[in-house]
Amino acid sequence: MLLFPKKKKIILHSPKTGGTFIKSLFNNTNECKIYSGKISYAKNEYELSHLTLNEIKKFGIKTTVKKDFKIYCFVRNVKDRVNSSIHECLRQNLLDINVKGFYNSDDITNALNKLINLLEKQNQNNWENYDHKLIHFKPQIFYIKGSHKILNYNLIKDTESLSKLFQENFEVEITKKMLKQKKIYPSKIPYTSNNLLNFVFRKNSKKNYLTYRILNYSLKKKIDFSILFKKEFDKIYSFYKEDRKLLFELKD
Repeated sequence: MLLFPKKKKIILHSPKTGGTFIKSLFNNTNECKIYSGKISYAKNEYELSHLTLNEIKKFGIKTTVKKDFKIYCFVRNVKDRVNSSIHECLRQNLLDINVKGFYNSDDITNALNKLINLLEKQNQNNWENYDHKLIHFKPQIFYIKGSHKILNYNLIKDTESLSKLFQENFEVEITKKMLKQKKIYPSKIPYTSNNLLNFVFRKNSKKNYLTYRILNYSLKKKIDFSILFKKEFDKIYSFYKEDRKLLFELKD
């Protein structure tokens, strides 16, 4: 969450919609307060960075956020976002599946099936409580509700439009120098379907820190889960019917 107290405006950071990039632009400025870290509530931990407006009020942060504040949030194509969320989850090894320094096809299938089971439970409790490992899968609809202005994720890739947005809405100048210094880095994961690598390092090697780090860095790539792991991806994608419906309505 980014709070602009003088302007009485907030940007909610829906995971995987460019919020980290936006925050990086304001790291060394006094224009806004960037929330980070964790907050405990009802025996659960939540990331301050990714709070919804409802959670801000529920957790008592509304003393900082007044009623007359204007709320902004970025939204992203649902399919692209789910694909990016899976990348980020596996990149950080939040499911503890990567034990040899890389994922093979079976590892990813197991990880996606584990995600399916976890997300089914989350949908049943409407995301009232959720595990840290699922933060990147939090539906966008929770951020859209209560927001006054919905912004397209593609704006972040258009430096001219992004600069204009902040100038007109926040009276903040985003210089070309700031934008050049900051880049959007796509989440990549160490993955290979190479049978020889799988045999040598999966079957015959012990878990070794140096080997783990070398493989983890050298095999990183961006993959399209909706193609390579279509069955599992389609199941995860099916949990986001409300997001798809709402974004379709917003587009109209």
